[in-house]
Amino acid sequence: MRSVVVFCLCWLLLGGVPLEADEPISDFAQGLRNRGYFDTALEYVQQLQAVSALSDDARLVLLLERGLTLVQAVPYLTDPAEGQRLAALGEADLREFFKAAPQHPRAAQAMAALGNLLLSQESEKISEEAVDSSKPDRMQLVRMVIQESRGYLQQACDRHQTTWELYPVYLPEDQTDLRAARGAVEEMLIRSQFDLAQCTYWEAQTYPKGSAGAGRLYRQAGAEFEAIHQRYRSQIGGLYARLWQARCFQEQGDGQGIRIALGIYSEILEHHGSSPTMTDLKDRALRFRLVCLNTDFRRDYQLVIQEAEDWLSASNDRTTTTAGVAIQWQLCLALESKAAAKDLSPEQRLDLLQKAHARAYQLSWSRGATARRATEMLQRLTPVLEQAGRIDK
Repeated sequence: MRSVVVFCLCWLLLGGVPLEADEPISDFAQGLRNRGYFDTALEYVQQLQAVSALSDDARLVLLLERGLTLVQAVPYLTDPAEGQRLAALGEADLREFFKAAPQHPRAAQAMAALGNLLLSQESEKISEEAVDSSKPDRMQLVRMVIQESRGYLQQACDRHQTTWELYPVYLPEDQTDLRAARGAVEEMLIRSQFDLAQCTYWEAQTYPKGSAGAGRLYRQAGAEFEAIHQRYRSQIGGLYARLWQARCFQEQGDGQGIRIALGIYSEILEHHGSSPTMTDLKDRALRFRLVCLNTDFRRDYQLVIQEAEDWLSASNDRTTTTAGVAIQWQLCLALESKAAAKDLSPEQRLDLLQKAHARAYQLSWSRGATARRATEMLQRLTPVLEQAGRIDK
């Protein structure tokens, strides 16, 4: 049935004439992607690619659209192997497009997508502890890929900047099309600046914690995020930069950095916005706030438990998001850590461990590093709770 729908859409758009128009095809493909219909978007693009009466530019545009569809689908997949397969196919399409048409009007979009893909792959390896920062050779390979990503992102940023400067500083309100076009370019410019700062942050992550190299790069990344926030403080991109500026303070690994980071996270959490994007930003801020509160510099375990449980009560629809899973993991850590307090009775201690065990069991069915850590917690807590008769053997 889906194939029939896609065929009809292609027939309506083409109307039996040579395919030359870029915008309607691209807008429709992006509309499908925005709604999460990646399979339909891919089938749509591939059916158009099979049309014989294609101009050279149309073939290039469809190559780009296929690459964008593949890489944008990856974060929504639950099968890591399938994600790697689609990422590799999408990367190949984007590289082929850029190689064939480096001066194409949409080359900046291709470069940004390719740079983001490379950066996300390396940052995921670091986050999932797939690479060990104590092994210099492995880390050097990661840095090389991050530098390649930076190169693509810098080119995209430069082109977005050039395009943005073509627009007048002032545009009358009745020129809605021009204002919308300028706004779209500015959004891409902010995103490219943000991604470049993230390159610096993730490069810092490739150095051992507390090392001079890590400290230097965290300070540099923090300054880059701060500059973005200063320029775009009223826009969501500026607020995300503020969040990551706090992360840079947090990663510096001292009490002062933790205090500054907590102040910024509180600032974001107190923001009046309630849009889906703002809600996502606040969830991320809470996640990192709880990490700070769980550190040895604070050890505010009861506060973590209270704030995490309050969030769970109000946000049941977001428990499976990346931030939601991370918030629950911080709750597990706080419960286990609080159970070690010397002023607790044996029953109070077991109550906390049982709660941690129940939550860790749920998280063990997630994916990635959190699932692995939750499983390790279960291995620690299960014998204790079995011996106390709190869970069945």
